[in-house]
Amino acid sequence: MTGAGVTVAVLDSGYDATHPALKDVTQAKNFSDEPDITDGVGHGTHVASIVAGAGEKYRGVAPGAKIALGKVGGEYAGESAILAGMEWAATEVKAKIINVSIGSLDIPGIDPLEHAVDTLSARTGALFVIAAGNDGVPGSVSSPGSAEAALTVGAVDRSDRMADFSSRGPKLGDHAIKPDATAPGLDIMAAAAQGTADGPYAAHSGTSMAAPHVAGAAAILAQRHPDWNGQQLKAALIGSSAPQPAPRTSTRGPGAWTWSGRSGSRCSPVPRTSARSSAGADPASGR
Repeated sequence: MTGAGVTVAVLDSGYDATHPALKDVTQAKNFSDEPDITDGVGHGTHVASIVAGAGEKYRGVAPGAKIALGKVGGEYAGESAILAGMEWAATEVKAKIINVSIGSLDIPGIDPLEHAVDTLSARTGALFVIAAGNDGVPGSVSSPGSAEAALTVGAVDRSDRMADFSSRGPKLGDHAIKPDATAPGLDIMAAAAQGTADGPYAAHSGTSMAAPHVAGAAAILAQRHPDWNGQQLKAALIGSSAPQPAPRTSTRGPGAWTWSGRSGSRCSPVPRTSARSSAGADPASGR
């Protein structure tokens, strides 16, 4: 299964349309104040290729998925642009999965981005996969990853240890469990936008890189179960990940995903039967 036929929307900093790994982007729209869809910081290109990059050596998790790219900013993204991008992705594109590797400080109560994630999820059945943030301390999961409906993703290293930069739960205010899962986010090799690296691929770290691993896995699951809505996909993804010991659950979420053992940016779920256990709004990029 490659995620074929499933549309994943990536809301980010644009993309490099000349990169061979992203030749299959099906549609793109610019919501930012910048003049075009070009990715001047490399973040969106990297994230999109982790989801569905067509490279041979560094292939995306779901290389058969269709990518819709919404540019919501450059180094920083404005709230109005993100909201417009979310609405476009969920209602116009009708994306099954929406990756948002963006976050800002969460505050008590429901902010507009959290509200949009929850209402669009309920209205359209889309699954928002959102980076947890990179503050590295308990209670620091960023918005909109703090939205109840979001599948919020923290980052682990190659040994399945929580990355030191990855934001941790519990959620501010109600102390709910967030993130919902963790996935690879350290030194992830994926496509580099022209002018942002020395070559066509570069390694970056952050929960920004962890979220698209799970978005790709969600696309593969959606291909297998086209009738499932976003919350069903979310429940199945969390349920198929390796359960975490109770003391860790409140800070890193109930489930962890692991490396597939191959080079590049692929990951696979660890079944519950496995004996393994895992020890302004701005792009939630690594340090």
